[in-house]
Amino acid sequence: MRRSGNSRSSQSIAPALHVALTSYQSAHPDLRGLKFSDDFRLAIAQVDAYTPAVYQAATIELTAEERKKLESLHREMTESEQPLKQAEIAWKDFNYQLVVDHVGNLPTGGYSNVTLSSGKQVRIPAPWGVLVFTSDFKLAFPRGF
Repeated sequence: MRRSGNSRSSQSIAPALHVALTSYQSAHPDLRGLKFSDDFRLAIAQVDAYTPAVYQAATIELTAEERKKLESLHREMTESEQPLKQAEIAWKDFNYQLVVDHVGNLPTGGYSNVTLSSGKQVRIPAPWGVLVFTSDFKLAFPRGF
């Protein structure tokens, strides 16, 4: 897996983003459940209303510096998630292809049509859709065997 020199793991970025959000939340304690608009221009939160069943929201326009910091943290977090997503897709493809190569079409009565990331369509017989491996990866079983 190749990473750029500037990328960090999502485990280190997520706390950084959490710290930024917590810091902003503590600066505005009257705003519960603080969220940000997609463009990071506004902080939005529900405020306590004194009328039952009336919900109100407050917005705060973020400074250019706050917006830049959040955008940077969000971009880093998104970029660090890509290798994980690619690995998950490759793992699923491998599992499905393993079933197709070694189990084939069993007369079990049920099957699922699956599309691999390459676009190839395969038929997975029930109950072989999800595999469970022994710790040494020498044997595979259908989940729930």
